Amino acid sequence: MARIFNVTIGAGDPLALGRFWSQVLGFEVVAESVDLVRLCSRSDLPDLLLLRVDNPCANSALHLDLAAADPAAEVDRLVALGARPADLSADGRPLTREANGISWFVLTDPEGNEFCVGSEP
Repeated sequence: MARIFNVTIGAGDPLALGRFWSQVLGFEVVAESVDLVRLCSRSDLPDLLLLRVDNPCANSALHLDLAAADPAAEVDRLVALGARPADLSADGRPLTREANGISWFVLTDPEGNEFCVGSEP
């Protein structure tokens, strides 16, 4: 049976984006060059691989869903690291989305790739 080895993100600048995701997730940088950055968790999670591509695609169909004990506080931390809200509420704060009893925020990383931050399901 196969297992997920990497989750791969195309990046215009893998070094910068790798540093961002390393800080977001606490993953260790285990390989680094101008064309590739590999981040490794300290658990059984798949590696995160950032590969240089000529045309990084924002809003790709594949994205990361992050869970946090306090999603709003985590959004503030991630924005301080360089993330941006995908959309804002009327008061200028990141918009909260809700469905099936779960609420979450949609952010973009510094290259425009969307990811979500919510509570544990």
